[in-house]
Amino acid sequence: MLTLTETLNAIAIPQADGSDTQFFLDALNNNPIVKVTGPQLNELTIFGGKVAIRFTDTVANNLQDAPADHHHIYKAEQLLLQCWPEIHTQFGEIINEFHPKYLTDNAKDGFWGSMSHQPPNVYGSMWATVNDYICLSQAFVHEMAHNKLFAIGLQFAEPAPLFLNNTDELYDSPIRLDIPRPMPAIFHGFYAFTHVLALDRRMLERGGLEEQEERYVKELINKNANRVRIGLDIITKCARPAPAAEKFVGDALDWAREEIQLCEKHLKKIRTGQQLLIVGPTGAGKTTFAKTLSEKTGMNFIPLDMICWDYWYKTPVIQDWLLKVFGAEKLSQMNQSLQVDQKKKLIKDMVQKKILNQEAMDWLKYHLIVFALKHNKGQIVDTGSGHVVFTNSKYLTQLKAFLVQNDIKVVQLRPLGHVEQATEILGNRIAYRGYTYDEVGKAKSNMINPAYRTLSDYVIDSNQSPEKCISTFFEFAEATPFQPN
Repeated sequence: MLTLTETLNAIAIPQADGSDTQFFLDALNNNPIVKVTGPQLNELTIFGGKVAIRFTDTVANNLQDAPADHHHIYKAEQLLLQCWPEIHTQFGEIINEFHPKYLTDNAKDGFWGSMSHQPPNVYGSMWATVNDYICLSQAFVHEMAHNKLFAIGLQFAEPAPLFLNNTDELYDSPIRLDIPRPMPAIFHGFYAFTHVLALDRRMLERGGLEEQEERYVKELINKNANRVRIGLDIITKCARPAPAAEKFVGDALDWAREEIQLCEKHLKKIRTGQQLLIVGPTGAGKTTFAKTLSEKTGMNFIPLDMICWDYWYKTPVIQDWLLKVFGAEKLSQMNQSLQVDQKKKLIKDMVQKKILNQEAMDWLKYHLIVFALKHNKGQIVDTGSGHVVFTNSKYLTQLKAFLVQNDIKVVQLRPLGHVEQATEILGNRIAYRGYTYDEVGKAKSNMINPAYRTLSDYVIDSNQSPEKCISTFFEFAEATPFQPN
């Protein structure tokens, strides 16, 4: 484990001269973690003979072994060597074995993203899927960064030696906003994706990418810059570094800020006329934000809570059932006379009596969002409460595809940081508005729903003033003509 002297001299940022590599190796000598052995005689190797290619079954069940000589392994290594040679060298010193994998249901090559991890309770080992050579190169630096933190004694659950936060204090993960995690796991993800973002930037700045490759790397930069930005906000606000680790943690935060700044010129900004979908848990401040943004930009504001009952009432799902119950003549009269509140009560009764099941409600919510976006191009659509929460994941997948195809950006509002504190904030807001259900439970179930992680392009911490939320938005938007009025 780290000593006081070692942490004060810690080097969190990769160095061209390899001095940081030596620091981690020295720290490893005082660490009881199990270390895997390096390449043995006659083993196939990569990274200049430093890393053995091996196979193990102790990984996820949905993976299968990929060929040891798969061409993407060499291609990913060469990409890392060309873009960041000192990290290529560091990888060979930190990692001793690599297990190449395929997703069982997808052994095709392409830009699919990647899965990677390290076997539990060991140092110097990693596995990753090889379908996507760009993301495999990312996986190399990502898993190496985790192992660097393992070397100094920081695991995913135990805060020592870097933090004083309690193990049971859970925070939003910058990687998966639906999985609250303790501070060391937050820092692990943040530190790993800072490495990934730095690699992405170097890929673009080196040049030589084909058009499709360049477009893909720019998409990865957007996604990873947002992850690093969220992690930076959470750690800055919530972490309590141990006195001896303040320099290491502080340097890592400074490096992340610098990388985000360097990536600014590559980031896709929200453009004028580009449609916005505002999402977030109940009580997050979506409507206040959307209204204020509408006033600042002149874009119209469309709240789904205001249009949903009229829209749903007219759908075949509702009309067909009403026709069976009331007949054609009565239904015709109802269609002409019913007010919005009556339609709302009728539909809620159908839900309560289970005439509308979860599958039907998923269908209604999905088509409501698509309808609102199609008929309000270039405007701000506020999803309101629960309209993007689906029980059947196929609707979430379809909605994500629709958003990408139509160049619609999704902005999520939520209190970031300590999950229990964020839940309390949401619960208090909901209770203040007079809701009668279990406010805190409802707020938490909304906050950790996977829909928000899956859909969001940008996340804004809503535990601040509306003015600050708006100013944060304009960091994601073009300076002009998205200039606030």
